[in-house]
Amino acid sequence: MKISTISYLNSLPFIYGLQNSPIFSKIQLQLEVPRQSVQRLLSHEVDIALIPVAAIQLNPELKIISDFCIGATQKVDTVLLMSQCPIEEIKEIYLDWESMTSVRLIKVLMKHFWKQNPEFKNIRDYKDYQETLPESVVLIGDKTFNTRKQYKYIYDLAETWQHFTQLPFVFACWATNQDLPQPFVQEFNEALRYGITHVDCIVQNYDEKLISKQELANYYHQAISYTFDADKQKGMQLFFELNSPLI
Repeated sequence: MKISTISYLNSLPFIYGLQNSPIFSKIQLQLEVPRQSVQRLLSHEVDIALIPVAAIQLNPELKIISDFCIGATQKVDTVLLMSQCPIEEIKEIYLDWESMTSVRLIKVLMKHFWKQNPEFKNIRDYKDYQETLPESVVLIGDKTFNTRKQYKYIYDLAETWQHFTQLPFVFACWATNQDLPQPFVQEFNEALRYGITHVDCIVQNYDEKLISKQELANYYHQAISYTFDADKQKGMQLFFELNSPLI
């Protein structure tokens, strides 16, 4: 079974669980950025993928198969609008090409929460972006840890969503493009559960190249919420409703 997951720190517990469970002998695991993970699944290059929830809305043939997700019930820390000026002065926002859900979330928040109408532009090359450093940008994933130091105003999109809706937000879910045997799905879920219940092992062995072990522990225990529960499903459905006119 070919599986694609996301190559960010927030997905390491899933990777750890899959690599340290009996299921590992039955799978081929590859790491991608979110947009590429979607492409692999839609083109049937993989059987299961951790993909942005926006892709599930756009491709209803995809099925969510897991009890776990990448979600947030407070600040998520790695999905940020960063700017040199306050919200009301932002004229244009550059969008992370790796993302699907976050670029739609910022449009929902701008329209319904902040009541602003900036121009949106896509970042085509991250190296070019680093050289030009636009006034306002939405970035996701590990690169936000260092980039945020270069901006005056930081807006956490998950936290803003929760202020607006009183619901958690879901960024990514595990999905498939086919009918899978139920015993395999059960084993897959157990492997993911093993990973998220052993995040302290991941922290202990982390090399501190990007952030400190304490920052990583805080990230896993406070920023990311992995259970795909009823409140997160409600939040996801509301996001789909608000996002629909903007697609």
